[in-house]
Amino acid sequence: MALLQKTVEQRDLEQLTVTEPYDSEPIPNAATSRSLTVIDERRRPWTFDYRVTRRGRVLSGPQWQNFIRDNIVRVWAN
Repeated sequence: MALLQKTVEQRDLEQLTVTEPYDSEPIPNAATSRSLTVIDERRRPWTFDYRVTRRGRVLSGPQWQNFIRDNIVRVWAN
């Protein structure tokens, strides 16, 4: 199971806000360092800005936008 899970919407293309409530911080090292590095299916690392707000956890930064583009994440209107 994923630590953070969310359906990507149009507004998430600039920054992703995950509003799911957690009993404790799911990624404490990222919260402390304010960055999160992930590895995609092609084994490429991506480092995102990571911050905890009152609304949830936010992934952003230039690599977030590149990750969305390079991994062909698309948002479709209903």
